[in-house]
Amino acid sequence: MSSTRRIKTGSIIKRKISRIFWHMGIYIGNNQVIDYHNPDNGKKKADKGILGKSGATIRMESLEKFAEEGKVFLHAEPIDDAHGKECVKRAKNFYRNPGDYNGKYNLVTKNCEHFATTCFGEEYSPMKQTTKVAVAIAIAVTSAVAAKKMLDQKEL
Repeated sequence: MSSTRRIKTGSIIKRKISRIFWHMGIYIGNNQVIDYHNPDNGKKKADKGILGKSGATIRMESLEKFAEEGKVFLHAEPIDDAHGKECVKRAKNFYRNPGDYNGKYNLVTKNCEHFATTCFGEEYSPMKQTTKVAVAIAIAVTSAVAAKKMLDQKEL
């Protein structure tokens, strides 16, 4: 796990939850993280359909608990101290007033990454993992279509 001395307050941090997905949160300082947590991490059948989880909540927890005995990585640092303070302010506000999130998890539109980038400011956030997955799927589909066309041409 990363040292808390190297993580700037207001940073988006992450830990691996599968081969392609990460769990993300906002480091608020003093060894604390605020994140939007889906308790089953996609391991159980969703109780609101395949994309939604009604049990997801915004929580504040220690960095160690966030890590779940794994490594924590830096995803994005605030551009300056003022930006970091604003990220923390937004995260704490969502924690105190979770109505926009609690019970409204959606794998595509309202997940931990969405929460973290909303707190961080989407204009400062790096490419989202959901965007990366969409790009990878588009490349795979395009490649499959091209390969099919090549095979169809050979059969003539």
